[in-house]
Amino acid sequence: MRIKVGTALEERLVSQLKHQAVHEHRPVNELLEDAVAAYLHAGARRRELQRQAVTRLCSRPFRLAVAEVREILDEDYYEQ
Repeated sequence: MRIKVGTALEERLVSQLKHQAVHEHRPVNELLEDAVAAYLHAGARRRELQRQAVTRLCSRPFRLAVAEVREILDEDYYEQ
């Protein structure tokens, strides 16, 4: 089931979106759906990677490479 959504976007983005839709021979709403789905999927993937990092750190803390520890420490916990 589709639900109509109303929102305001920057004029420049709407122009680029329409141009891309014409270029791909696809409706604008299809491009928007793909973009939102990709954004949501990326967020879920990032949370899974963070969970895996914490699991690795807690399960064998002294067997992590220095690069792995730095990667975990560089993660922005509040950017979820």
